[in-house]
Amino acid sequence: MSVSFRHAGSFRALATALATIMASACVLGLPGSTGQAEAASAPRSYLVNARTPGQTKAAQAAAVKAGGQVVQSWPQIGVIVVRSTRPGYLNRLKAQRSRAVLSAGDARGISATERVTVGKPVTVSAPGRRVTATATRVGKTDPMARQQSHLTVDRATKAHAVTPGSSHVVVGVIDTGVDDRHPDLARNFSRADSVDCTNFGRPNTAAGAWRGKDSHGTHVAGTIAAARNGYGVTGVAPGVRVASLKVVNSIGESYPEYIVCAYMWAGARQLAVTNASLNMFDLWCGDLQIASPAMTSVRRAIDYAAGRRVVNVSSTGNSGADISWQRGESCQDPISVSRNVVHVTSVNAKGGLSEFASHGRSMTDIAAPGEQILSDAVGRRFERRSGTSQAAPQVAGTLALMKSRRPAASNATLVKTLKRTTKAVPVRTIGRECRGTVRSNSCTGFGQLDSFAAVKAI
Repeated sequence: MSVSFRHAGSFRALATALATIMASACVLGLPGSTGQAEAASAPRSYLVNARTPGQTKAAQAAAVKAGGQVVQSWPQIGVIVVRSTRPGYLNRLKAQRSRAVLSAGDARGISATERVTVGKPVTVSAPGRRVTATATRVGKTDPMARQQSHLTVDRATKAHAVTPGSSHVVVGVIDTGVDDRHPDLARNFSRADSVDCTNFGRPNTAAGAWRGKDSHGTHVAGTIAAARNGYGVTGVAPGVRVASLKVVNSIGESYPEYIVCAYMWAGARQLAVTNASLNMFDLWCGDLQIASPAMTSVRRAIDYAAGRRVVNVSSTGNSGADISWQRGESCQDPISVSRNVVHVTSVNAKGGLSEFASHGRSMTDIAAPGEQILSDAVGRRFERRSGTSQAAPQVAGTLALMKSRRPAASNATLVKTLKRTTKAVPVRTIGRECRGTVRSNSCTGFGQLDSFAAVKAI
């Protein structure tokens, strides 16, 4: 079985590198901060959290006075991305004793390699988009659709008779980038809503910057919205559009400031849904001084997007383990534990939990097929992939169909309906030690996705 693992950043090695990291980084705003000197000469990236959004300018001034350059600022949530080559930068910032600064920390634990011309922070404009319940015309059946068993299992094909989706609905793919030149995606791709966040988390909208060499993001995008145009495969929502919110750089790394950029972009652009089939927080522990500020920044960005009526979807991961210990513990993935995210795990063709699927009570909301999913790949290609990364976009696509049919529905209504209409999977058939009932258990959450039932019920 080919498993598409969730992308992870430099903190994958956090446990083994902990001593080195803690010796080279200090953090503001946390009990027990010792103010140890940093040994830094190469550029480093820092996240500074203002105490309140209204104090962003004051926090920014303190960051600059300490020897930093503001690369990007998000005044909506009071988060600032700072670049500095000054040794002991965080100590210098702490010495400012600014009441506007809640916390600040090294965003990565390693030197930053990006090159950026520091200017005014990028301001993201709202699109002025008005979503209507008008369905988009779709063409004839795609030749490879019969090989996409998940469309039958999810009853997505049947849902298309209710609505194939509206082109006014845009789903943000937070991933490695999307090949918008693929014939399956070209018509259903929104360039205006796409962005590259891999340069210190500063939005880059240059043509094609949203693309990536890795097919992971293109595969996810095709699963969501491959056009029904007589070519290739069919998406769960073939009438909606996707946008690429690129957060994985050319060497396969993703960092907190990238993720903040993506969710802030989604909220500012008022996208309907986001799908994040990735996880760069493998061992992020709140009691580790290096991690806490970044976790705060990411949580704020997710909550901002949700407050702008963006429904956020994420895969649970491919550890094959029960990850419910994360809830309430210090070691967490901010995306996985957020209450403003729908968490999706993977099941096989028989409804059993996939061997690789991460799961857990209160950590899993819904399940969808995630094994051998056929979708688009970079360069007009197609490929099968397995992982919770392949399950999550089916849920994102279904939510896009629901949003197409009922544009005014609140996030709470959409998610409640999605969960209420799932197919109950008997716990005994899941094949894992699952706690709970068929409608609420530690393996498949509220049950297995039923796209048709969800779209019809909204």
